[in-house]
This record gives sequence, structure tokens and C-alpha cells, in this order.
Amino acid sequence: MDELTVVGAEDGALIVVSSAGDRFRIPITEGLHAALRQHRPSGAPAHRVGPKDIQAAIRAGQSATEVAAATGEPLEYIERFEGPVLAEREYVIASARGITVAVAAEGETGALQTFGAVIDERLAELSARDVRWTTAKRAGQWTLAVSFVDDDVAREAQWTFDPKKGSLAPANHEAQSLSQQGEAPASVVPRLRAVPAEDRATSSRFDSGAFEFDDDPDADAAPSRIGAPSAPHTSAKNDSDSPMNQTADLLEALRKRRGERESAHPPDEDRESARAAHPSTGSIRIVDIPLDDPPEETAPPVETSVSGQTESAEHSDATDDPAPEARKSAGRRGRAAMPSWDEIVFGARPDDDPA
Repeated sequence: MDELTVVGAEDGALIVVSSAGDRFRIPITEGLHAALRQHRPSGAPAHRVGPKDIQAAIRAGQSATEVAAATGEPLEYIERFEGPVLAEREYVIASARGITVAVAAEGETGALQTFGAVIDERLAELSARDVRWTTAKRAGQWTLAVSFVDDDVAREAQWTFDPKKGSLAPANHEAQSLSQQGEAPASVVPRLRAVPAEDRATSSRFDSGAFEFDDDPDADAAPSRIGAPSAPHTSAKNDSDSPMNQTADLLEALRKRRGERESAHPPDEDRESARAAHPSTGSIRIVDIPLDDPPEETAPPVETSVSGQTESAEHSDATDDPAPEARKSAGRRGRAAMPSWDEIVFGARPDDDPA
């Protein structure tokens, strides 16, 4: 059976040629279409990534090998759509390098040069090696980049490029250093100097030994004495709490006096526990008062931070507590007796005092 080869189409028919060179004409009918649909080969693999996505990835800077590895498509399939995009990227590089810029020297007007020529001169002054220009389009923005090796360090300067406006703008520090006016810098970025280990130990900004704390803050502290003035911060605190603390101390002192009259002599242990139980009276000196003392005897003064008020209270107590004879004579004259300080504070007359 001879095999026919389609060589063209003419007036709704296919022109085929046999192996012997004979030409034949086959009309294109619905039957021919149906036969072709039935015998279409189904073994061709279906591709998951379309040409548009492949070209977008290559336009963003990826190579055909990287796109094939990312998509899982055959490399031959990716390379079919790579050529037009690579040509577009090369055209963008040439357009960006061809933009005219004015380079102003010191004391002179700016001379017109192309952007590519200016950057090439700057790289030559830096003795840069392995210079390579690339471009990519990401998120709708073209980026022009030049990679090079400066002092055995690989660097890359990037500029944003607008083809419609013909404008370039530095996108990183390397690009800004290469684009600045004047002489090219000695190096694109500052160099780092290695510091020996012994220098690092002595050049630290923070000295952990500058702050020393005493492990036993109470070791050198002088023993406190009851009634002695406390530290400055304690006095400041007492000043801030007056007059409320002064009134409370005064009432506490009066209660102590009344309790001493009503009870027997407490032992020394009970006295120390009473002092610990009432820290507010830490500055009061407790005095033993015998039970057989005459009622008119005045109690010893109370040493406290409000000594002025205590002395006033004792003076009032001593003067307002007359003898029973004077009170009887005042009653006989029809005059009301003045209440004592205990009557005002505790609501009891000295006659009711069991002491």
C-alpha cells in the first residue's frame, strides 16, 4: 500500500502525493473530519502548566531548568516557550543601559553619557570582575541588575526601570553607591575588620563587674535601738504618713497606759512579744508603773515622733484630773466638773479606774 503525503490544500480539498510522485486531490468532507476525530492518537501526555505561566516564570528571572523542576514538566516542553521571553529581557537590558544621563564633574557642567557606559566605568575603577547584566519583571515592575565581584565578595546592584518613562531608580545600597555623583567609592560597602578574642573581651561596652552587690546587706548594719531615729527613708515615710500616724500612735500610747494600770507587771518575754505585735509603737518606751502609786501621780512621758502632742495630752490629763476633794467641793458649788482626757478618749472617769 502506497503512503500519501499531504502537500497542501486547494479549493476545499487536500493535495496529496504518492511515493511515486503522483498527485491526488482529496475533498474535505464531514466524513473525513469524523474519520480524523476517531483515529486521533490519545497517547499524547496532557500538560498541567500552560505557555502563559511558563513565560511569566521565565520573565520573572527563572531559567528553563528551574521552571521544569518547579512544575514537573519536561525540559523540552519548557524550552519551546523560552526564546521569546529571553529576547524580551535582552531588549529591556539594552533599553535601560542606553538611557542618557548627565554626569556632572566638580566645577563643570554635566556631560551626557549613557547609563551603561557610566556604570561600566565605575566598575572598572573598582576593578570588579565577572560583571553580568540581567533583568526580571516581578509584580509588574522591571528590575535591572548587575552582578560583579569586588574584593573577592560577590555583589549585585539593582535598579527599578520604567520602560515607558525611561527612568531608573536605585533599589539597594550597591546601586546607590554606583549611581552617586563624583568619584567612585573605594568599595561599594564598608569592610568589616576581624577583632581578636582578647580585644573583644576588653572592648565591651558593658562591664558586668561595674555593679557589685553585697550578699549580706545586714552584716554591717548597726543594731537598731528602740526609740532611736531610723534611716532617712523611714523618716520620710513617717513624714508622708502624718498626721494620721501621729494620731494612731497617740491613741496606742494611751491604750498602753490604761492597760498597764489594769494589769500586773508583764514579764520581759511578754513585753518583747507586745513590741513585735505592735510595730506602730516601735518608738515608744514602755515604763513599768507600780499598782500602789497614787492616782494623782503623772505617768512618765511617752517618747514618740509626736512628742509634742503626747506632752500636751499628758498635761491635759494631769491638770484635768483633780483630787476627789476638789471635785466634791465643785459639785457642792453647783459647777460641772471638767472631763479628763481619759473620759474624752475612753468614756470613763478616773473614779472607775480599777487602778
